[in-house]
Amino acid sequence: MKVAAVAALFALVLAAAPVVAAASAGTAGRVIDRTFVCTPVATYGGMRDISVTAAPPYKDPQEPEPAMLLVKSGPYSPYEQLVAVRTKAAQRFGSNQYRAGVYANTARCALSRASVPLSPKGLPSPPVLWSKEVDCKVRGRVLVHVRAELDSPSAGRPTGAPYAGAVGTVASAQIAVRSEKTGKPIGFATLGQDGKTKLWTKSGCS
Repeated sequence: MKVAAVAALFALVLAAAPVVAAASAGTAGRVIDRTFVCTPVATYGGMRDISVTAAPPYKDPQEPEPAMLLVKSGPYSPYEQLVAVRTKAAQRFGSNQYRAGVYANTARCALSRASVPLSPKGLPSPPVLWSKEVDCKVRGRVLVHVRAELDSPSAGRPTGAPYAGAVGTVASAQIAVRSEKTGKPIGFATLGQDGKTKLWTKSGCS
């Protein structure tokens, strides 16, 4: 594809996907700190499905997985993630769609000015210290505040439709999830520089 065609395509994606600004509006930086409002997949009775995942590195020689923090919704597919942090690239669905870095689903999330504390306050303790995915039912949209430190500066860009964000090796990260409707916390997860993760989630999630 010619350079002009690629530039035009990226311009179209950027115009349709303001979450690319998650990396300081295209300015390269090491710290990504943004809040998104995301629409989870509807299930039944006015409820919506959301899951929060925290996983340290899985060092299986056949299928290694990097450390990650994920906020997902809907059935298992290339489009289930709403906001994601991965320390390294991961091979899934026959392609290297999931790159290392911090990114959001441009079809379901947009930037928000809402204030979401990066804290487990209001969530049951102690946190889960191993790999865990927790499913929750919510009403309406959710707010997701992600803060991550990269090993080197990275500017926002498309990372494979429908995702956009900052590509690069992640040193540490935090993700807080709250209900937009009630403001109550749903989950909080951390990823330390040692690769270890912690996950707190609200009562009633499974």
